[in-house]
Amino acid sequence: MLINARDAVEEGQWRDPRIRIELDSVEILDVQALPDADLEKGTFARVDISDNGPGIDEAVLSHIFEPFFTTKSVDKGTGLGLSTAFSIVQRHG
Repeated sequence: MLINARDAVEEGQWRDPRIRIELDSVEILDVQALPDADLEKGTFARVDISDNGPGIDEAVLSHIFEPFFTTKSVDKGTGLGLSTAFSIVQRHG
């Protein structure tokens, strides 16, 4: 995720590129309030990575967690970063 943020701000050649990383713990007490999430009650780690790059096109956004999907050239990435992160999170509940 951090590499994607770096590439987003480099690609746009922004004058003032910024990447922000936030770490936090989140306590889920009421799973009923999140009906679409497959969560259990408990305390979880939250990692939030944001950048001031150009953003993600709607057509691309719907595919970002698919294995091997990438908008980068062959020498810049495999398309496995976000799908791997998503898989790790799912497997650890």
